[in-house]
Amino acid sequence: MTVNQLEWMETMLLEHCPWIKKLKVNGYDQMTPQKWVRDWISWGYPKEFFWVIGGEKPLGLTVLRPISSEMIEWITDDYFGTILEYDPRGKIVVIDFAYCPGHYDLLYDLVSATRRPLVAWQHRDKIHVEPIEKIPRIAARS
Repeated sequence: MTVNQLEWMETMLLEHCPWIKKLKVNGYDQMTPQKWVRDWISWGYPKEFFWVIGGEKPLGLTVLRPISSEMIEWITDDYFGTILEYDPRGKIVVIDFAYCPGHYDLLYDLVSATRRPLVAWQHRDKIHVEPIEKIPRIAARS
């Protein structure tokens, strides 16, 4: 990862992930959203959780984290308190962040490439879990 890619990922997360701006880390008043994002990337990038979509000019970014079905209730109860929890053998991939405007197909292909049969995401304070084959292949056009 180059410095430019790191800066781009930080910018995308800070601009397009609203919960990060509200983040408060208990016991660490000096933990700014920028510092937290940099630490999150440093922690998750070697685990292959952070994916830049596109080549020289990035098109999007997604954060994919493997979990087990036993973790769903735990994550549902405290999503952000469990944002660093994962199970490398888990059969579910959680989409913690996705930003790839106009390139849903690339995001779908990346999620499919994890070879996990289930996909999970948070929407309106609820964790949704669906088999990958039930996720629409093409984004709805409006």
